Amino acid sequence: TWAIGLIAGGGVALTMQTSTVVTRAASSLTTAGAANPIVSTVETIISTVLSILAIVVPILAILAVSVILFFIGRRVFKARYTAAAPA
Repeated sequence: TWAIGLIAGGGVALTMQTSTVVTRAASSLTTAGAANPIVSTVETIISTVLSILAIVVPILAILAVSVILFFIGRRVFKARYTAAAPA
């Protein structure tokens, strides 16, 4: 249901935002803010890669399941008709 999705999504968002805040605070404290542009660039790259994976992985999963079902169906089809054929 939507409520479960909202709760789970909120928890994930909270975790990600907390890790971002902690990373930036540590960067600011240890480098006086000099590393913040690097940290920001890395965050952008990671979020871009994860966004692309969120689109590509389900498509690959559907393709993998389709291929597996095709080979299973082919094996069952062959087994059924070779067993039924007279020798």
